[in-house]
Amino acid sequence: MGRRPAGWRHGLLLALLALAACTAAANRHPEINCYPPSGQGNPCEMFIKKKMWLGKVAEQYGAVTIADILELNPELEGNTTPQNVTIQLPCQRPATRGDTVMALLKGRPEMSILVRVVQAAGLEPLLADPNFGGTLLAPSNCYWKHLLADLDVTEAMLLQQGQALNTLLLYHIVKDRVIPSKDLSNGLELETLLGQSIEVKRRRPRARRILLHTSTDQTARLVQRDLVGGKALVHVVTEVLLPLRDPAQLAAKAAKRRRR
Repeated sequence: MGRRPAGWRHGLLLALLALAACTAAANRHPEINCYPPSGQGNPCEMFIKKKMWLGKVAEQYGAVTIADILELNPELEGNTTPQNVTIQLPCQRPATRGDTVMALLKGRPEMSILVRVVQAAGLEPLLADPNFGGTLLAPSNCYWKHLLADLDVTEAMLLQQGQALNTLLLYHIVKDRVIPSKDLSNGLELETLLGQSIEVKRRRPRARRILLHTSTDQTARLVQRDLVGGKALVHVVTEVLLPLRDPAQLAAKAAKRRRR
């Protein structure tokens, strides 16, 4: 590969933020499954309807290998399951609590990409501080994979963009506020460390369905909530949240809200 032109690393930042204008729903890449296979009965089991490669099973279940699966299922032949079969999997529960936000994220296999992104963005000292008090909106691996597919880049390429990732992640951290899900009321504006806000959409005060509306008109859902990382809280969301990059657009949106 030839030498890239000066400033190419900032180009991805522009692509990331411009992408928000045409962001589609989470099914825009149907080959990326954001919903783990469902077990039947025992949570340490998985029902496989169609033949599946064990590597795919291990990837979707998280933190297991093909060897782990074969050890628990000696009746399996080769590295592919039969159809309509229930297989055994190592019992595991992702962490719901950690001494810090980083400790919590590292204890959840589906947050492994976010952990690497935080490190590349230079934000690990902030999120590894046990005294950090804030709220992190955390996209799981699946939604980072959607973003990579949108941008047509690899994870390794993304992780080279420290400045872009810093900007991106600051939009996922609510400034100086620990907000449990019960306090996420309809119309609440969450001010992020980036300086742009995210609006909560909730039909009723105690409704289970909580949506987040970004400055770029994305809609994300909270799928897991109130995970504890030291003095902070983490809510898992269904999108990598993309902020506006044009200050004029941001000012126009703020003026529109004031006129409501």
